[in-house]
Amino acid sequence: MARCALTQCCCFNLHTATRACMIYVMVSSVVAGLLVSLDLADILDDKFSIQGTFKTEFRVHINDVMTALNSVMICAHLFMFFLASLTLAVSQNEDTKLNVCMLLFCTVSMCLYILIEFAVGMYFYTWMNYHIFINAFICFNWGFWILRTIMNIVCAMVTHSRIIDLKFQKKYDLLNMPGVNHSLSTASMLSSSMRSVAGQQHIRAMSSQRLYASRQSLQQSSRSLNISRSQQSLNKSAANF
Repeated sequence: MARCALTQCCCFNLHTATRACMIYVMVSSVVAGLLVSLDLADILDDKFSIQGTFKTEFRVHINDVMTALNSVMICAHLFMFFLASLTLAVSQNEDTKLNVCMLLFCTVSMCLYILIEFAVGMYFYTWMNYHIFINAFICFNWGFWILRTIMNIVCAMVTHSRIIDLKFQKKYDLLNMPGVNHSLSTASMLSSSMRSVAGQQHIRAMSSQRLYASRQSLQQSSRSLNISRSQQSLNKSAANF
């Protein structure tokens, strides 16, 4: 899965791309929920009718199935709206562990959301058959469904890449290194082939600092030992005198 990670999305780093994806999910889920609600109202209310859709009397034998599927999709759209809003709010927090947990939950939910919506769409539009291109409302829903499926897959890839990026930062403690901007994604500054090199250089720098500190402590201990020995020799000579 790490090989599928992105280093950036278009011209944006992963931090900015993740926030943009969450905003997109919020907007698209609201629009998709509104379209599903209109279709559900067309099924349940005889007085309400949408121009350019499949006539309700021709699908009366599957109205129960359509009602159940539309209800499931409305709940899914609402869930993704609130989850994207929460993820967007948590992304402003500098707690790496909290961000990773929230993004992981969002990525898994996004994958399930894509699978559920794809299955429902395949059932619905397969049953519609060639009527998709005859009715304007259904044709718009079909095109919007395909576009959203592709964009949702891209958003899932972005959030997955952001998780790997945050884990990389936490592993090598790059968030506490001087000169690293917390708002920028390390993955956008370093390519995948350079991550291991950067990590090795950081480890070497930390090792050299620790080695220097141990040498300093050893020198101080040797100096104190020499001083104590010289004091003992002076005390012995004074006693003999």
